[in-house]
Amino acid sequence: FLQANRLGVVLLQGYYLPPVTELYRKFHSLIPELVIIRLHGPEREGIEEESGGKWNRILRPRDAELEQIAYLVTDLLERGRNVYLNVNNHYEGSAPLTIRKIQLMLKEMLLSNESD
Repeated sequence: FLQANRLGVVLLQGYYLPPVTELYRKFHSLIPELVIIRLHGPEREGIEEESGGKWNRILRPRDAELEQIAYLVTDLLERGRNVYLNVNNHYEGSAPLTIRKIQLMLKEMLLSNESD
C-alpha cells in the first residue's frame, strides 16, 4: 500500500511498540523510498522527573540499541532510501547529545563500508 501510493513509513522506537530493528528485519523488503525513524524511549514520566526539566545530559544510555539503529540507517541509505531520524529528549535524556552519538556511529559505519 505504501509503495503503491508513494507514501513513506514511520518507525517509532518506544512506548509499547516492537523495536524498529525487529520490524525492519521482518519487513525490510516492503520499506518504501521514504523512511522516518522516531526515537522516543519507553516512557515519559520517569525520565521527566529524573531530568528535572533539564535536557542537557544523557540519563539513560542506549548505546547498544543506537548501534543497531545506526546499522539499520546505514542499510537503508545503501539501499537508496531517504531516511529522516527524529530524536526526542525522552529517548536518552538529551536529543542533541543522542544525535551527536548517532552521527559519530554513522560516520564510522559509512567510512568502514567505503573501505571494504
